[in-house]
Amino acid sequence: MRVAYQAGVVRKLTDRGLRFDHIDGTSGGIFNLAMLLSGATPTEMCTRWRTLPVHDFMSFLPFIDYVRSPHLPALGSADGLRDKVFPHLGIDVAQIRSATGLQGTFNVCNYTRKINEVIEHREVALDLLIAGVSLPIFLPVVSRGATLYMDSVWIRDANIPEAIRRGAEEIWLVWCIGNISEYRNGPFNQYVHMIEIAANGRLFEDFEQLRVINAARSAAGASPIRVHVIKPRYPLPLDPEYYLGEITGEELVSMGYRDAATYLREMDTDGVSLTPEATQMELPPPRSRTLEILTAPSWDKVEATGEPGEAGSGIELRLVTEMYEAASAQPPDRIGRVCGAVSLPGLAPDLPIDGGDVVRSLPVDSLGYAITYSSEFQSADTRYLLEVHRRDDGRGGGSTVVADVSPVGDTAASRRAHLSEGLGDRIQSMDALGVVTPASLLERMMARLSRWFRRPRESEHRPRR
Repeated sequence: MRVAYQAGVVRKLTDRGLRFDHIDGTSGGIFNLAMLLSGATPTEMCTRWRTLPVHDFMSFLPFIDYVRSPHLPALGSADGLRDKVFPHLGIDVAQIRSATGLQGTFNVCNYTRKINEVIEHREVALDLLIAGVSLPIFLPVVSRGATLYMDSVWIRDANIPEAIRRGAEEIWLVWCIGNISEYRNGPFNQYVHMIEIAANGRLFEDFEQLRVINAARSAAGASPIRVHVIKPRYPLPLDPEYYLGEITGEELVSMGYRDAATYLREMDTDGVSLTPEATQMELPPPRSRTLEILTAPSWDKVEATGEPGEAGSGIELRLVTEMYEAASAQPPDRIGRVCGAVSLPGLAPDLPIDGGDVVRSLPVDSLGYAITYSSEFQSADTRYLLEVHRRDDGRGGGSTVVADVSPVGDTAASRRAHLSEGLGDRIQSMDALGVVTPASLLERMMARLSRWFRRPRESEHRPRR
């Protein structure tokens, strides 16, 4: 589920010190709100999304249902959500109902009456949580007595009016629904377009109403209600790509943290303009994305002490690197973006980085390459600058990867390590628009199965325990 992205955003906002009186969740946002109200910290939320087995989402109806009738209630069942996903994410209805210190509201579509129902967290039930993430075609509608419930994304995907009704002066919206100008072919893409039209269209109507409210507040001498929108630069990959391993929960979490850091760094304190451009995203350029693991046993040098190394549990950088084709890079030396997390001796493990540009420092037509990733991260009360320098002479001499870490503004206390490279079991190349078609999905599935069958059996290379 793409909403792992939201967990990264929430962690960055809380790392920045933001606290909220009311949180509202709709559709996939229900997962993250339920986790918070179940007692999970933002750090725990990110860990749970990273470690969630993606195929736990998939469960099927009884086989006889597929054979007996073409009029299926849905393609799958909610058993995987109930029995695997919710427990793994730590979602506990009893904990949600007893939560204090925060108002939580869940939006669910009452299909019988064709309205959006707002469910207070103290009144929520497990079947309502499942209904709130049950999209037509994919999961069955949920029956409670004579009333049918389902995902409310077709009515609204963010309940701005509910936040206003509860007295909000500032609203932070984490938006995962795509909004680009390209109209794509294929039934699945157009199913997604219908969601995008419904969700964005309703949000823009809410913005129009809020502009009227703010005009009246200004006339009365009150401050306008501010809205901040955190969104990805490009549309997030769709759920089939998540199921097929083309993107992971770890990458989505890191991307959310990076985009939240970017927004906080560049934001207008008055919020965004309440127009349709607030959720607009860019068409993705031709690019590739890799999940890399870079490691070293210890620091090579610590300039502050002059010691050659430092003992510790080891240095690990888990970097999600997105590289653009040369013609797509703007400006030309900014050839990609990076996000991820670091674990460093002497500092806390699993520290998310704010993300930054990949900068090329050699001419495009040179034989080799030299690039730098630069980002900041926070440990306790100290901000650190991370710089990863990669160089390849293009003559077969191999590549070197060096990481420098120093407190921001204090290069005298820098530490350096030479890193060994390792890729995850996936390198993804994406076409210009990221179009998902049945043919492309089948091709990716066959490639993934092929990799799986080629993978060495554990018993062939590892001693039994």
